[in-house]
Amino acid sequence: MMITAAILAPPGLAMLVPGFRNVPGPGLLPQSDEDIMDCWASVIKSHGCITQMYESLCKNKFDNIGPACCRAITSIKHTCWPRMFPFHPKFPPLVKGYCANYFGFGKPGTSG
Repeated sequence: MMITAAILAPPGLAMLVPGFRNVPGPGLLPQSDEDIMDCWASVIKSHGCITQMYESLCKNKFDNIGPACCRAITSIKHTCWPRMFPFHPKFPPLVKGYCANYFGFGKPGTSG
């Protein structure tokens, strides 16, 4: 049953499920060192944000990302994005563009 759970669990949630901390994969959290966890800190603190990002990545649709998640996304350092999404380099500019266009987060001259 544990193997089934590992197969069915979204790869991006592997770091959040006890017992799966060191499972490598092409998901949202492919690394387990402290630096990468610092990169993920803002989205982990925003309730449901990792799920919203994972769904957006899988469906290539961003309308499920809310303003709180966008606020967390725009606080991610530019040096973190390649480490967070090593297998999806086009995702960061797309999600940041969505947040800028729909909520104004990350636009030059905004504090949002």
